[in-house]
Amino acid sequence: MLETQRLYLLPFGAEDLSLLHGLFTHPFIRKHLWDDLEIDMDESEKFIHANRKYFHFYRWGLWKIIWKEGLQEVGLTGLWPLFEDPQPQ
Repeated sequence: MLETQRLYLLPFGAEDLSLLHGLFTHPFIRKHLWDDLEIDMDESEKFIHANRKYFHFYRWGLWKIIWKEGLQEVGLTGLWPLFEDPQPQ
């Protein structure tokens, strides 16, 4: 877990599948992250499994952002391998 003055950042886990899928399919996020392509729950589940692997081996991946005041989940952030680049983006 990472912590700032106002936020907690926790790695997405299996229990967060619905949350991650909801974020991935949100119109604004989908437009920029998925080029407006609608993905299904199976695709989100693949990210959950890959995220566990990345955190285990590399200590990075996708974090859910939780607002401390009210403990509300408000978004996601993280590093992910893209475009055959050896460094995560």
